[in-house]
Amino acid sequence: MRAKLGFAIAVHADPDILLIDEVVAAGDEKFRQRVGTVFDQMKQRQCTIVFVTHSMPALQQYCSSGLWMEHGRVYMAGGAQEVAEAYVEAAKAG
Repeated sequence: MRAKLGFAIAVHADPDILLIDEVVAAGDEKFRQRVGTVFDQMKQRQCTIVFVTHSMPALQQYCSSGLWMEHGRVYMAGGAQEVAEAYVEAAKAG
């Protein structure tokens, strides 16, 4: 419930930049659908959304660009699909 309330307050403020972590993935399906709708509306208004996540499906769903960091350093930057695929491949390789 706190995640839902915090998200509602953050997006209601109509920010130019929204910094949000993967807590949005913790909600139920209805909440995740609402998050997607709100993100789409914010992108149409040219809002910058910085979404911190370990979920590659969420990255691919919500983002157009990705930045993979490890130990405080940039490992890869590029399109969300490209970064997600590289991250998954690296995880498989161990």
